[in-house]
Amino acid sequence: MKTKFLLLGTLLFLNYSLYAQLQCGTESTTNTTYQRKTTNSYSVKGLNGVSFCVNVYFQVIRNDAGQTSIPAYYPGAMLAKLNEDYAKYNISFNSLGTGYINNSTYSNDGVGVYSGNVDQLIATNDHPNAIDIYIAEKSDWAGRADGVLSKDFVIHKDYATTGIVSHEMGHCLNLYHTHELQFGQELPNDPNCENVGDLVCDTPADPNLGLPNNQPYIESCQLISSIPYQGLNYSPDPKNLMSYTIPDCMERFSNGQVERMKDAMLNAPILQNVLTCCSTEPVTILQADEVCYTISRTFNLDNLCYNTQTTWQISNNLQVVEQDNFSITVKAINSSVSGQGWVKATFNNSSQQVTQYVQVGVPNYYLQTGDIESQFVDIFYQRWTRLFLHDVIEENGWEWQVDYSNVRPSTTRMILIYPNVLGPIYARVRRANQCGDGPWLIKYFEAVEEGGYKILKQ
Repeated sequence: MKTKFLLLGTLLFLNYSLYAQLQCGTESTTNTTYQRKTTNSYSVKGLNGVSFCVNVYFQVIRNDAGQTSIPAYYPGAMLAKLNEDYAKYNISFNSLGTGYINNSTYSNDGVGVYSGNVDQLIATNDHPNAIDIYIAEKSDWAGRADGVLSKDFVIHKDYATTGIVSHEMGHCLNLYHTHELQFGQELPNDPNCENVGDLVCDTPADPNLGLPNNQPYIESCQLISSIPYQGLNYSPDPKNLMSYTIPDCMERFSNGQVERMKDAMLNAPILQNVLTCCSTEPVTILQADEVCYTISRTFNLDNLCYNTQTTWQISNNLQVVEQDNFSITVKAINSSVSGQGWVKATFNNSSQQVTQYVQVGVPNYYLQTGDIESQFVDIFYQRWTRLFLHDVIEENGWEWQVDYSNVRPSTTRMILIYPNVLGPIYARVRRANQCGDGPWLIKYFEAVEEGGYKILKQ
């Protein structure tokens, strides 16, 4: 076991050393046509159920004769790696195909891809409806995106099927390195974390895991101790995809990074044409609470593709407060309305139709369906008798009142009563919800000295 551990550690160190020589070449640019704000729509509207799918196109670089050392299966393997790393965040990728650039300048026969010719390369065979991924035999970097928030990146073939492909895609979707310095150094537990470093607060401050002095602090993809840097102790995440960790250790984004990417996909102009729909899951409407007049409720669609156009319909006892393709907010039309309502959604790219029913106003359906019955034909004077509530849905949550009787308090559909008088008495029961108390369901009985048994409805 010791020999195996030493071998694994040696391999990881070699991988790290090689990556340290060819790191990410993405420049820390800011797209001037889109500036994310912390109040952006994704987080505000709670669109966790919205599905994003990004078109990609693979460009294999070969020499003038069409020869390359890049395996033919790489585009498929890279697509699988992207989907593996992003699937848990409801982000997927769709390949529009694979093309070939036969130019020895960019291949092993020439200088390869470097800062002097990369702009010319990514202008070759550009696809306006996809993020172009250029696979190079020879380049100055392990990977290089055209910028933070862009739609092209180059990746060295030695890293094409590792976490580097997801790292560069993260740059295209508006993520910076976790050790970003353009906006200032982020300190451990920095209260200004939204404005410095990578601009994401839930990624720990990172002194740059790619620096040689910091590499010994990672062992088996774990941070074995905090990293001392400029008099402070840092505890970066060695598994974060946007760090300079070992490529084999790259496996996750933080929640804040995911929110930042989805905000960009929702709002950044440069990404709008690369988004498509490739979800196979049925769309559902997430259950909302009761809809009142004073309290509006929002119904969110789950598994909906981002670029879907939704048409909403509502029952006539509801009114729309706000709606978009992902959700609808409604309230009751007035304070006295009560009963069942519904919202319905249809979509431009699917024949599917989804409907969600909801209680509008206070509960009152039981006035039409419910009934109160006694366990005997008559109610007996000064004798414990059970009353049952029939033909209602809920087992619990009921409020009972019975006059001229002792009762054993109950919130179920059954109550024990002990009449203290002979003659007419009544029992009544109702339910309440967030909109208020429903009306009473009332039943009158006659308290007598004797009576007979009967069979109750089931």
